[in-house]
Parts: sequence; C-alpha cells; structure tokens
Amino acid sequence: MTPEQSFSRWVRVALGIFILAFGYFVLADNYAPMTPQAQVQRYVVPVAPRVAGQVSRVWVENNQPVAVGDLLFELDDSDYRLALERTELALGLAETELARQRAAVRAAGSLLEQQRLQAQELEREAARLGRLRRDGHLSIQQLEQAQNLAAPGPRGVGAPGAPRPGGPEPVRICI
Repeated sequence: MTPEQSFSRWVRVALGIFILAFGYFVLADNYAPMTPQAQVQRYVVPVAPRVAGQVSRVWVENNQPVAVGDLLFELDDSDYRLALERTELALGLAETELARQRAAVRAAGSLLEQQRLQAQELEREAARLGRLRRDGHLSIQQLEQAQNLAAPGPRGVGAPGAPRPGGPEPVRICI
C-alpha cells in the first residue's frame, strides 16, 4: 500500500469516527444534557383553560403525575356569576316591560271597544232624535247637534275629544 493510500484510509477512518462522535453528542445532549447550570430539558405540555380568568386554587403539586380528566386548577368565577346575575336582572326587566306593554295594548283595546260602543250609542240616539224631529217634537238645531256628535271623525285613541285612559270623560250634552 502506498503512503498516499494509507493517508487516505486514515483520513476516512478519522472522518467516520468524528461523524459518529458528533452524532452521539447531539443525541446525548437532547436526551441527557450535560450542563454546568444543572437544568434538564423535558417535554412540556401546555395547559390552558377554555375561558380566561384568575386561578383561584391549584389542585396538583409540582412533579405530581396526572391522568386525563384530573382536576388541575380552579378559576375564579365571580366575574361570571356577576355577569349571570346582571343578565338575569336584564331578563326580569325585559319581562316586566313586556307585561307592561301587553297591559297597555289591552287597555288600548278596551278603550277602542268603549269608543266603538259610544259611537253606536250616539248613532242610535241620532236616529231616535231624527224620528222625533219628523214627528215635530224636536228643533232642527237639537237634531244637528246630535248628528254632529254621532258623525264619524277623528275620534280614535289620541284624537282631540277622545277619552284618555285615566283622564276625565268628555262632556256630553244630553238633549
């Protein structure tokens, strides 16, 4: 073997030993690191709750083995309880407002029915007075006043002269 071949063989062997040693140190450093700071590299599993909040109690100790489903910590739920109470109060207010609005609708319906009945009564009265006028027992002025009271017009809810709930009744002139 020539000196060049011998040198080439030693270079290959040295290069192979270097590659093997380098691979060993890389693998050994990942699984069992040697450091003057005495820190160990381990796989860490991040744990996070589904909601944000302050941790109020921790149920596990450091380095304690845990299984799936074990309780690790509790969150302070006072913010969520306050939000729930606030929402329940808002719901109660909305239900009260709904009941008030339904009562107002019923009152408006009653008022409308009352006005309809009053209009019918006035129409009957005008017809009666018309018969009295034909018989000569009533003046034309009295008949026209009765017809004006019975005439259809803007006498709905909120119209001038229409009775208001809880308000005074309009003045009625009986003939």
